[in-house]
Amino acid sequence: MSAIMEFLRGQDPVMLALLGMGLFLIVPVIFKQVASVMGGFFKKKPDPTTPADGPSIEVIAKEWADLYKICHGAKLYDACEKLDEAWMLLRKKEKEENGGE
Repeated sequence: MSAIMEFLRGQDPVMLALLGMGLFLIVPVIFKQVASVMGGFFKKKPDPTTPADGPSIEVIAKEWADLYKICHGAKLYDACEKLDEAWMLLRKKEKEENGGE
């Protein structure tokens, strides 16, 4: 450590100031690169037991009903009709997939 201090004492103050400014500019870039690489090691892995397909039909139905209630409350009756039409199409596809139940 004393060898480094002796080296720094022997340098020109302007050169040390320029070196300090360069380090001030470069260190955040290097830190960001190292953090992104290290972040990959600590990233949470997805749980293989949970489905990644999206929300379940129950969640979709509840959100659809909530949207319908909001549209009806706002007196957007045309939107309610379109929601009913689209829901029937979804139900038709669901029935076809389940064997016509």
